[in-house]
Amino acid sequence: MKNEPIIRRCKKCNCELMSDNKSKLCKNCKGERFSKIIKIGSTVGGVAITAVTTVFSVVTHRR
Repeated sequence: MKNEPIIRRCKKCNCELMSDNKSKLCKNCKGERFSKIIKIGSTVGGVAITAVTTVFSVVTHRR
């Protein structure tokens, strides 16, 4: 019983993980999560830049 290898599985897609993997997700699921974070970050950054430039142009034109 104690000598049986523990088969670890991905938390999201339930595929087998390699024995040296320290994460609970496989590489594919990590990549999907990372790409979502990048898309959200770029959208938020674009909105922030647009807002800052709009405020800056309004402030500079009032003088």
